[in-house]
Amino acid sequence: MSSLVSLDLSFNCFEGTISSSIFSNLTLLETLRLSHDRYYGLLLFASFVNLSSLEVIDLTNNKFEVDTETPSWVSYFQLVFLDLRNTRLNQNYGHVIPLFIAKQHNLKSLSLSYNYLQGNVPAWLYNNTLFMLSLRNNRLYGGIPVASQFQASTLLMLNVSDNCLGSILPINVHESFPKLLYLNLSHNALGGTLASSFDNLLKITLHWHKELCGPPLKNEYAFLSPPQQHDKEEEEDGEARKVWTGMKNLLLEIIQRCSFADKVVGQCYKKGNDVVSFDVFLFSKLWHMLAASSEIAKD
Repeated sequence: MSSLVSLDLSFNCFEGTISSSIFSNLTLLETLRLSHDRYYGLLLFASFVNLSSLEVIDLTNNKFEVDTETPSWVSYFQLVFLDLRNTRLNQNYGHVIPLFIAKQHNLKSLSLSYNYLQGNVPAWLYNNTLFMLSLRNNRLYGGIPVASQFQASTLLMLNVSDNCLGSILPINVHESFPKLLYLNLSHNALGGTLASSFDNLLKITLHWHKELCGPPLKNEYAFLSPPQQHDKEEEEDGEARKVWTGMKNLLLEIIQRCSFADKVVGQCYKKGNDVVSFDVFLFSKLWHMLAASSEIAKD
């Protein structure tokens, strides 16, 4: 076990608690995937303190609580991929955004969605190495930072929908996020004027923003008006199917701009009509394939 490089126990319906001791000797571990199982109890990130080679962590959709803050620990690894969606993240430690992320300088994809995280979104979270960031369905405050607050972001995809963002949307968003292709700001309380630069995005979603104004966007993937009131899950599924006819071209352009291999595109299209939420599809399924590509390893 001490020579193990990858541990993937995802989608197996395993249940029980996870002992911190099992990670102590896995010093060569690079990939850890425990997603979509039934583990419960408390999982401490301090358990990973000896895993200096770790690059990928996926703990999505379990019953356990993930604690990244206690006890005090120092990260010796540099992650490329971190997915902590729906993990009761820091539930008993103020629902804070994990502080160790500020020192992750190789991170490409990060999802902290569905965790009821609280507080302001720190500018460092939009760091200049991330390609994809999803903070959906939390209780985060603040707004979209302006270019002067941080070095221009490399983000291609940003989802901060279903939060409590309530400031004025900067007119020069494109200066903060010059490479952005996909943006979802829905279900917040942002105000201001939509700049014409938003037309450069491949897809933008701004549902339920009564204080936003400006001329109609020309973008064919712009979703601005409030959707009909119905079950939220149906809304997400409906939007996913609405854009499915253009999904292939959208994904193709994203991948081509990132110089990813054509074979990745083929794998994406095999999903057929089994479309899950557009956001989950992009942030999770697509990135699981992209993270394994040699292009990312070179970045």
